[in-house]
Amino acid sequence: MRRLVRGLLPAAPLFAALLLAPGCGGSSSSNDSAAISVALADAPIDDVTAFNLTFSAISITSSTGAVQSLLAAPIAVDLASLTTFSQLVDLDLINPGTYTTASVTVDFTNASCILAGKSIPAALVDDLGVPLTGSMTLPLDFTAAPFTAVAGQHHVMELDFDFNQVLTVDLTGNSVEVVPTFEVRFDRTDQNALVAYGTGQSINLNENSGVLNLESTAGVGLRQIALAFSLTIVY
Repeated sequence: MRRLVRGLLPAAPLFAALLLAPGCGGSSSSNDSAAISVALADAPIDDVTAFNLTFSAISITSSTGAVQSLLAAPIAVDLASLTTFSQLVDLDLINPGTYTTASVTVDFTNASCILAGKSIPAALVDDLGVPLTGSMTLPLDFTAAPFTAVAGQHHVMELDFDFNQVLTVDLTGNSVEVVPTFEVRFDRTDQNALVAYGTGQSINLNENSGVLNLESTAGVGLRQIALAFSLTIVY
């Protein structure tokens, strides 16, 4: 089956909208856990037509110090494509409670950036002009505005890699200075549509449910998830 964008998933706080398939992740039942969708977003910039970056790990830490991984497998994402939607990269169950920090690990080993009017990838350097290679873990602190996960509810954690804030483009020299920074937001009232890529395994029209193998756009399997949907979801 060809991989497609299988649905635009609403970010409404309805736990029934998105559920993990049994046995596919999470240690608690849906009744005493909270569901969290992890999505990547970006603000576009005219000079960048493609920016592929691998996300190796995403985690969230509670106020008690408990750490939970939120990425089932590394995923390469073209951040420049996320102009009108956010890409779902994981859906998991977490313990209810207060969360104050998170971390994102990115890998620049195979990162590439194509600038407008260019066919050769731009050189990626840090703010000292040193080429970016290997992995980098970025801490995120939202202690001042902690996130509360509520049992039986579906939440959305959006990580925004704002090109306008983190990239300095040199079109003449075909290079880009990158100062990786993410803004984390939870349960936005103005949330973009969440787009999930993957292979549909089954669908039950009578029960408005289905099973999806969540994948990267390159076909790398991430996690199998069960979906419940309504008439407002576009397929």
